[in-house]
Amino acid sequence: MITVGNAIKDIFQFPVVGTGFYYVWSRNVLNFKRNFVSSLLWLLLEPLFYLLAIGYGVGYYIGSVNGVSFLNFYFPALVSTTAMLISFYEGTYGCFRKLRYQRTYEVCLRTPISVTELAVGEISWGATKGFLSALFISLIALNLDLLTLEQLFPFLLVQAMLGWLFSALGMLLTTMAKSFEFFSVLQIALILPMALFSTTYFPIERIPEFLWPLIYVSPLTHGVSASRAISLDQTSSFFFLNLAVLFSFSVIFTNWSSSRLKRILID
Repeated sequence: MITVGNAIKDIFQFPVVGTGFYYVWSRNVLNFKRNFVSSLLWLLLEPLFYLLAIGYGVGYYIGSVNGVSFLNFYFPALVSTTAMLISFYEGTYGCFRKLRYQRTYEVCLRTPISVTELAVGEISWGATKGFLSALFISLIALNLDLLTLEQLFPFLLVQAMLGWLFSALGMLLTTMAKSFEFFSVLQIALILPMALFSTTYFPIERIPEFLWPLIYVSPLTHGVSASRAISLDQTSSFFFLNLAVLFSFSVIFTNWSSSRLKRILID
C-alpha cells in the first residue's frame, strides 16, 4: 500500500550502491548479446523509420515551424522520445517479468548483491538501452547535417539523463504493478500523451493554455526542449532549468523505486 508518509520517506532515502550494480548490468549485457541482431535492429530501425516517414516525408509538406524546418524541429524530439520509450519499456515489462515471473531478483539476493544495487543495476541497463538507440540515430544525424560534432556530446548527455529518468520511473511503476495489464493502461494514459504533446510535433502555442501546466510537468517536455536547444544552437537560461528538472525527477524516481523494491523483496 502506498501512503504519503512512505512515499516521502522513500524519495529522500538515497541508495547505497557498491560494485554489485555492475554485475546486474553485466548480466543484462550478456542477455543482450545473445539476441544481438534482433535487439540491435529494434533499437536502430524504429527511430530511423520515424525519421524517414515523418521527418522527411511529412516534413516535406509542412515546411517550417517557427522559422525552422520541420525536420530540424522534429529530429531532437524523435531522439528524446526514443530514449524515453525504450528505457521505459525495459524498466516496466523487462523488470516486471524478472520480478514476478522469472523470480530473477530472488535469485540475485542469494548473492552478495543488495536490493539497492539490484535496482540501480536494472535502472542503469534500461538507461543504457535507451542511450544506445539515441546514439545510433544521432550518429546517422551527423551525416545528415542534423547535428554537428560539437553538439553531439551535450546532446547525448541529455538523452542519457532521459534514459535514466524513464528507466527509474519504469522500475518504480513495476513495484506497483500486479499484472502486465497495468502497463497497457500506463501506455495509453501516461506515455502516449507525453510522446504526442510534449512539444514533440508542434510548439506548445498550438495547445490550449489551460493545458500548459500539464505539458510542463512532463519530463519529456524538458528533454525535448533541452535537446532542441542544443541541436538548433538556441540555448538560454531555460536550458539549465530543463536539466535541473530532469536531474530532480531522476533522483526522485531512483530513490523511490529502490526503496519500494527493497520493501517488496525483503521487508
